[in-house]
Amino acid sequence: MNFKKIRADFPIFGEKGIPKELVYLDSAATSQKPQQVIDAISNFYQNYNANVHRGVHDLSEQATKLYEDARQKVSKFINSSDFSQIIFVQSATAGINFVADAWARKNLKPGDEILISQAEHHSNFLVWQRLAKETGCKIKFITLNQSTFTFGCANKEHYDLETVSFYSNESCGNSGVCIDPKCDFWEKLITPKTKLVSITTDSNVLGPVWGEDETRLQKLIESAQRVGAKVLLDAAQTIPHKKINVKKLNPDFLVFSGHKMLAPTGIGVLYIKKSLHDDVEPYQLGGSMVASVSLENSIWKKAPLKFEAGTPPVSSAIGLGAAIDYFNNNVDFFELAKHEAELCSKLINGLNSFEKINILGNVEYIKKYGHLVTFEVEGIHAHDIAAYLDMRGIMARAGHHCAQPLATQLGVDSSLRVSFYMYNNLSDVKLFLKSLDEAIRSLS
Repeated sequence: MNFKKIRADFPIFGEKGIPKELVYLDSAATSQKPQQVIDAISNFYQNYNANVHRGVHDLSEQATKLYEDARQKVSKFINSSDFSQIIFVQSATAGINFVADAWARKNLKPGDEILISQAEHHSNFLVWQRLAKETGCKIKFITLNQSTFTFGCANKEHYDLETVSFYSNESCGNSGVCIDPKCDFWEKLITPKTKLVSITTDSNVLGPVWGEDETRLQKLIESAQRVGAKVLLDAAQTIPHKKINVKKLNPDFLVFSGHKMLAPTGIGVLYIKKSLHDDVEPYQLGGSMVASVSLENSIWKKAPLKFEAGTPPVSSAIGLGAAIDYFNNNVDFFELAKHEAELCSKLINGLNSFEKINILGNVEYIKKYGHLVTFEVEGIHAHDIAAYLDMRGIMARAGHHCAQPLATQLGVDSSLRVSFYMYNNLSDVKLFLKSLDEAIRSLS
């Protein structure tokens, strides 16, 4: 990959070879957009703007083709066997809410269990917290091993009881240092009462949380489905950085957002396994999703249209299709991961030269597989550092990163997150470290 050439495709970093004084280190929140994506959206509005799936006139048919072409591109991108499994939604958050209201609310009852982790983004926590209160089902948590910053074990027999102190409650099991590296910790958490597992594939705070064994997530999915539970994967922090194969992982639901992977805001993807299409009710009702309507009864269309009521985000979906074209034409995911891990490694090595810096996450895993580094500086609030950096044209994220339960578990009030993408380079890291040093000296 030619990362210098790729950076030139992003107009926000400067036009005609004249760079702007901008160091953007917040791609985990939203990515910048290449000119090719911007042009695709502009081309739609200039030449094809019409509503889809309605008119028989030429513009509507052309707009519909562009929209459905985008769906086909997404389907192929995640290796879905059927394009009808791809539902366009507003965001990953909207996709999770869709599953909660259209499937879980109908299928979960008092005493049933939902399994999530302590490292979830609010989007994959709040909906289940509310659903549990409303339906009487119960939330159980996969604990975070705070020694390795990976998902941990709930089996006391796998711990060194003499050196590890446990915290435990009815819902979340135990945490500490597991002494069995091959432990399938979820086997103690998944029971016949488990009806849904909703889990992140990468943490937006800690980065890689599944360790070096990539099969652990797949084993969790298989274990859940073995007892009849459904599995939802929040892949918002993964799909922009590495390929996900839904045929191989075999989740029942999967969500991700377009805006984190070069596409515009307002577009996300909800993958619903085809075998569940008849069990999932439409999330919203309105135009275009019905086959027939009478005063007495209505009949839905087949998926995916069954799940997309009203005028969809046509231009944003086309922009997502253009983003996927950009990946296919310019990005080698192996090289991208290597590039991002190198930037993370350089940043971590630099941070280690400072005093009173606490890096959140498994440092060795982040150096190998990460795209973000989160840390706190003892005695200085992360917001103050972020504001100082911003005055120097450096954009990083400060706060709890929409993961307050995780921050509370880690005892962290606020942290600073640096997240990399294909347009970042070593100069960004050097300038960040130089400016961070200045900020600490100024704010101490």
